[in-house]
Amino acid sequence: MFCAISGKPPKSPVLSPSSKCIFEKELIEQYIKETGRDPINNAPLSADQLIVISQTPQQFALANAVNSSTLNSNYSIPNLLSTLQNEWDAIMLENFRLRKQLDSFTKQLSTALYERDAAKIVAANALKEREEVVQELNQLTLQIGAEEEGSLSGLPEYIIQRLQEESKEYVDVTRKVKETFQIPEVHKLKMKDIFDAPHSPITQKVTQLQGEIMKELVFTIENCQKVCICLGGSITQVELDIDSQLDFVTTTPNQEYILFSTSNGQMGTYHVQQRQTSFVDCSTEGIIFMRAHEHILKDYFLWTDKRGKIGCSLLDCSKTFLVAEGDQEEYLTVDLHKDGLLLALGGADSVKVYNLGKLQEPPTVWQAGKDIKGDVPITGINFSSNGYWMLVSTTNSVMAFDLRKSVGTLAVEPLMIDTQLQAWDIDLSGKKLAVCDANTLQFYGFVKSSKSWVLKEKEALASLKGELGEDAVKSVNISYDNSSVSLLIQTQDKFLVYS
Repeated sequence: MFCAISGKPPKSPVLSPSSKCIFEKELIEQYIKETGRDPINNAPLSADQLIVISQTPQQFALANAVNSSTLNSNYSIPNLLSTLQNEWDAIMLENFRLRKQLDSFTKQLSTALYERDAAKIVAANALKEREEVVQELNQLTLQIGAEEEGSLSGLPEYIIQRLQEESKEYVDVTRKVKETFQIPEVHKLKMKDIFDAPHSPITQKVTQLQGEIMKELVFTIENCQKVCICLGGSITQVELDIDSQLDFVTTTPNQEYILFSTSNGQMGTYHVQQRQTSFVDCSTEGIIFMRAHEHILKDYFLWTDKRGKIGCSLLDCSKTFLVAEGDQEEYLTVDLHKDGLLLALGGADSVKVYNLGKLQEPPTVWQAGKDIKGDVPITGINFSSNGYWMLVSTTNSVMAFDLRKSVGTLAVEPLMIDTQLQAWDIDLSGKKLAVCDANTLQFYGFVKSSKSWVLKEKEALASLKGELGEDAVKSVNISYDNSSVSLLIQTQDKFLVYS
């Protein structure tokens, strides 16, 4: 037999009826006196309940070999051993208590850690549920607004999936854009056409990167009753039958539809072959952007008004998805990345870039004075077709930001203009830049080694035309295909075409 406390053969063994364990009588009585409980199962126990166990002669002899009265009374070493034995028993009792406390603390710590992990999981689930509720509320808000306007709200999942798939296909095909545009010798440019257009909207560009690389320019003449499409050295005219004054005009890449908005708030499309006009059933507040992609969702067109309301409509205007409801900020310029996903909205002092495939995420913001240097307001945005750059202009500078890096990281040293920047344009490779200030037209080329713009051509505006007079330049745009180049200058009431 061995004592459950000391682990030694007991001199006076007793049995606990509660835990059915054997103990040294002195040790268990002392423990009961201090705690009133069984040391093994912690059940209530009194000294009267202990059962004395009889020992065989061999057990008695083993336990009392050094504790006989003769040895205790006649020798000092046995007395010392007996004292040491008592001390050892006390140590064993204390050690047992400490082990028991350690075991209890270990269990408590384990329980606390488990509860802490459980609390973290519960908190994470609560945050996730909160985000889902916020998204559902935002979606519901858009749906309510769309129902009031008779439009469907948000891009449905099948449209988003198609958008992402076609975006990947297009980016893979157009990963590298050939440099087909060559900077012209400006002093050799000759005026080819001049059009009176006192109420024409700002010139719009239509690009094509698949197959033959080309850049078209769209503008209106004859009080907006004719749409001109300039491609390289040729100009095509399309007659419109729309009563209201046009505020915005562009075309689809295949020139099948004319996209337009009017001064009375209407927005729609005009089928060129069928001569059929359709209108979008959605209220807007000044359209500043309309674009149909040559490959991505090419049966739809994207539009934005000056309050940041974003919509996606079928070309026949039979269905419209309200992508974003907009806000109180007034936006001045918009551009769509070639991947069809990134949409940049420029206000007077900031640029917000949205991912149309992840509209639940907040936009990435470039702030004037912090990320964008130069004099405000921001006047233009242009995504380069290399897919990596976003060009932003102010009243005296043009900056190219690297979209692969953190906000504000420049891909090229800023091009600073000594006088006020009036207009600018860039070729499809993103390496040739046309800039117009109050007096001169300048062409710059990108130098990779120094990551800077280098002046290639410069000509005084006065030498280009006598017809321009004192009119200020509203826009300067380049149009080209594989065989020809045209320069289109828009003033307050004229369009001048040079080639």
